[in-house]
Amino acid sequence: AGFGTAEESNQKFRYLLEQGQTGLSVAFDLPSQLGYDSDDQMAIAEVGQVGVAIDSLYDMETLFAEIPLDKVSTSMTINAPAAVMLAMYVAAGEKQGVSPEKLRGTVQNDVLKEYIARGNYIFPPRPSMRITTDLFAYCRDTIPKWNTISISGYHIDEAGANPISQAALTLSNGLTYVELFSTRGLDVDKFLRNFSWFFSNGMDPEYAVIGRVCRRIWAIAMRDLYGVGERGQKLKYHIQGSGRSLHSQEFTWNDYRTTLQALYALADNANSLHTNSRDEAFGTPTEDTVRDAVAIQLILSKEYGWLQNENPLQGSYIAEWLTDNVEEQVLRIFEEMH
Repeated sequence: AGFGTAEESNQKFRYLLEQGQTGLSVAFDLPSQLGYDSDDQMAIAEVGQVGVAIDSLYDMETLFAEIPLDKVSTSMTINAPAAVMLAMYVAAGEKQGVSPEKLRGTVQNDVLKEYIARGNYIFPPRPSMRITTDLFAYCRDTIPKWNTISISGYHIDEAGANPISQAALTLSNGLTYVELFSTRGLDVDKFLRNFSWFFSNGMDPEYAVIGRVCRRIWAIAMRDLYGVGERGQKLKYHIQGSGRSLHSQEFTWNDYRTTLQALYALADNANSLHTNSRDEAFGTPTEDTVRDAVAIQLILSKEYGWLQNENPLQGSYIAEWLTDNVEEQVLRIFEEMH
């Protein structure tokens, strides 16, 4: 959620918490993502358009006014200025009397995918990577419950990648972060405990196994290249239905697309899932469409039965063949890249 001003977004957050929500996710507007103040001439047309405008500590305090930061988990979709936004969040918590070690949440902090897909970077690659790993080290010592990165294949997919290239490029980015972390003499095993992933889930059948493929490749790479233990070999990921698969024409049909994508996520044993609202093809979703999108998850989790029993596709010929086939293609891209 991100609705123009910090005051408007705070009202939405407090409403969500009153409805039983326990975690918050902050979308920032483009000027904030690029480090521009809202009164900068370069920013005027985009202020508050795709998220909340955060220019100062005052804005961050306003965004979380009357929200106890030791009671909620906060995800911030921010990359190039992730360290700055996290510093503001820590300061806002301290003003509430909440010490950093009690804070829980995530910063996306995946600047590599900005160069590949979105273009929202500020600094050249090497300084950007230094800032990214500085944040890792800081959180390890100061905010141990904080997830320091969410490596995103979603944006790569939205920029036009197919499921194969989404998996290959996202895993390659993950390996790059680990290698840089390792060269700085930091403990890879401990760092991986606060490591998460974010994939897109479209309509092609390969999306039903993208998580299985990435988990298999990642576990072997972490074990063989870095001697990481079993916990660090695990790949925890969130998945969201593909935005580019939604249509603005006959947009009510998007609910069916979202449901099929959610079934793919269940078949792939995703750790968490976002179901798109049917009107997201052309605007910020309304309360009614969000309620319906959540209902898709409730029906699948409470009435459908897959979450109560073993995955019915586990061990099936088509699932195993598709997994092997996708893995082979992903590894072939790796060989071409390296």
